[in-house]
Amino acid sequence: AYAAGLVPEICDDVAPVDLAMERGFGWAQGPFALIDRIGAPAFAALLRREAIPVPALVERVGSGGFYRDTADGRRVFGLDGQYHPLVRPEGVLLLDDLRRRARPVFRTGSASLWDIGDGIACFEITTKMNVFDDGVIAALDRALDSVGETFRGLVLYSDAPNFSAGADLGLALFAANMAAWDHIEKLIRAGQAVFQKLKYAPFPVVAAPAGLALGGGCEILLHCDAIQAHAELYAGLVECGVGLVPGWGGCGQMLDRLARDPLTP
Repeated sequence: AYAAGLVPEICDDVAPVDLAMERGFGWAQGPFALIDRIGAPAFAALLRREAIPVPALVERVGSGGFYRDTADGRRVFGLDGQYHPLVRPEGVLLLDDLRRRARPVFRTGSASLWDIGDGIACFEITTKMNVFDDGVIAALDRALDSVGETFRGLVLYSDAPNFSAGADLGLALFAANMAAWDHIEKLIRAGQAVFQKLKYAPFPVVAAPAGLALGGGCEILLHCDAIQAHAELYAGLVECGVGLVPGWGGCGQMLDRLARDPLTP
């Protein structure tokens, strides 16, 4: 209610307020996006029950919501009562926006490949905490083949808070308890093969990680041609903490970097 009462006093539309709260204060969604989830009429009724004045902007937007998805992309409610295209800052591309207007090149239960324009594809992991399981390895292998045939480059990125928490240790522990050593060895060999395939791909591969990139999540970064890291990236080979040696080539890539630049921390 407080935020809705400040528009247009502090800005000309609601999108910058949501963006400020999300980027500046770490909110998952800004106040107007949250009102949309509740529903503006239900939110107004709640305010009245609590004897809180209902902002005029909430009354005006009604059941239409502050944001609306159309075939042309996402639109935002303006002070003139009309819906206008939601314009991102120059150079900013969010998969969340792309999902609303396009279909992926392919999607599995573990990952998706997106066409983000200019001949570039984006590989997105969609498992819990973006962990690597059999499905992610298989999807990455398929993505590398698809990019080689259709695109000029590949970006590894996810809108999720964490880039990847590494291998699915729960699955590995289950396999170990079942003495399914062949399955574990197959997963390690498959990961090594696809990471090498990524490293020597005939097109550039750039990673754009944020949050956690642990274990296998760090190892895949080390195989990329370039890394555009978020300021809040925490990456490392943490397998030793559970008594394991990184199994997908991370140690070799660390040694390679040390040999090329001994001053690298």
